[in-house]
Amino acid sequence: MKRLHLVGIITLLLIALMAVGIGPVMAQDGDKEFQKIEAPLSTEADSLVHKIPRGSVVYHLPNGITEVRGLNNELVFKARDNEASLVITPFGPQRATHVFEVQNGSLIDESAGDEITRIYKDDVLVLTVVNKDKGSRVPAPAMGDRWIEWAEDETVSELEYFDADWEVPADPRSPGATTIVFLFNGIEPNAGGEIIQPVLEWNSGNWFGRSWYVWGDGPNDYYRSSYINVDGDHEVRGTMEYGEVYANFWYVEFYNIDEDESTGFYTNGISNQNLRVYVTLEEGQYVDDDDDITGDTLFHNMSFKDSSGSPVAISWVDQEDPYDNYTFLSNLNVYDVGQDNVYLHTDN
Repeated sequence: MKRLHLVGIITLLLIALMAVGIGPVMAQDGDKEFQKIEAPLSTEADSLVHKIPRGSVVYHLPNGITEVRGLNNELVFKARDNEASLVITPFGPQRATHVFEVQNGSLIDESAGDEITRIYKDDVLVLTVVNKDKGSRVPAPAMGDRWIEWAEDETVSELEYFDADWEVPADPRSPGATTIVFLFNGIEPNAGGEIIQPVLEWNSGNWFGRSWYVWGDGPNDYYRSSYINVDGDHEVRGTMEYGEVYANFWYVEFYNIDEDESTGFYTNGISNQNLRVYVTLEEGQYVDDDDDITGDTLFHNMSFKDSSGSPVAISWVDQEDPYDNYTFLSNLNVYDVGQDNVYLHTDN
């Protein structure tokens, strides 16, 4: 009788504690607290990402909430997109819930349409992203057009290969602590809205490289490969090659020639028809004067080929700060020497 009486008292205490919000509560999906996501999502552990389980499905919902679900549809977490930290990308600052880091050699498959992206590694599905918020998303704070200077050809009817070499330029003379600068060669559809690009980045006093793929009207999501370190004066190469390993997929690779190290992925997000090509110097963040800008860059040994392996003729159009965002920079000039070499001058 005493034992039963004690059990009854404990049961009543637990009920009372639960009523005031103290004690063990079996949370349902709707009861889970929102997390603030401060780094890109990835299925691999890294100090610069927010790790999620392999095989996860990420749902971007029309109410501005991102849910991540694991095995058996179990809720891993949910997050409000407008509370997520901003990640600096070559497409401006974007919410961390919409930036994904994929393993080197991953395959980014858009064949299911503009709502579903599947990421494979070694033929294993490791991540699915479902966009239910297309057209309803509140965008990240706009930076405006932050391409500083570049050369372009917007009239490429067919292309299956584009690579370019360039030497890591001089560091900014006296950059701010959070200055970020990008250098890359890239390909877009002629209609815009998407881009593939192997990118060299100056960030917090260091150089490193990775490949990027941005897609969708809005745009929607931002995919990057894991980074590799690069030292000053290293020679690097950006390569984009169509259909060599997987039919209808571009291989996008950033390669450190001096260290024989590369990082990239495959994507079928854009076709090989009706394209624009670029070599570009871009502000990522906080370029306020000449001391924040990197040195001159010569993109050279560039090669452009069609499906037969024949050279594709490129007619460069030079662009130096056409939107007057960088009138405080003293001497921007773009020089193209044939189609194989483009020199981006910064007067640093």
